[in-house]
Amino acid sequence: MSGVLKVVELTQEDKMMLVKFESEHDGEIIPIENQGVKQCLLRDNCLAIFKNKDFRPPPTPTVLLVTEDGAILGQEIFTEKEKKKFKEMENSHFLSEEFVLFDKNMTANKSSHSKEIFLLPPVAFPEVEEIEESKDVVSSSPSTKSDDYLKEKYGIEVSPKIATILVGFSAKNE
Repeated sequence: MSGVLKVVELTQEDKMMLVKFESEHDGEIIPIENQGVKQCLLRDNCLAIFKNKDFRPPPTPTVLLVTEDGAILGQEIFTEKEKKKFKEMENSHFLSEEFVLFDKNMTANKSSHSKEIFLLPPVAFPEVEEIEESKDVVSSSPSTKSDDYLKEKYGIEVSPKIATILVGFSAKNE
């Protein structure tokens, strides 16, 4: 795949370290819930893919701002088409070039007392889903601590120009 620098299978030690790092989000103003990494680590196999800017964009947002009762308050965006769509909506506001926030009236289910969290959901990974022997395929981006740990361990430059994606899957015969 274009943009892939290296692929490694995570060891049991790697998985234990990621569980530790992904649970270290205490004291943050808006908590982070990395459901995607949790789902990847539950699969029989888990790969770390180190990638650069030439890698394809994800098929769905990898970061959402949500309320604990499920209302979406904001999301990450990747393509020019998405940016154009949200710029044309009068009830959306750009926090950055890659993240859009929605007005409260767009999320009618939002309770005024509901806590907000940054949710990193599991994301499809079509290239592995297409492999006939695979099942239960999910992918996700790890937190910065997990990303740095994996890059250092596997000899990848710790740089914001290089990202890590975890891909978890099981084999149909397992």
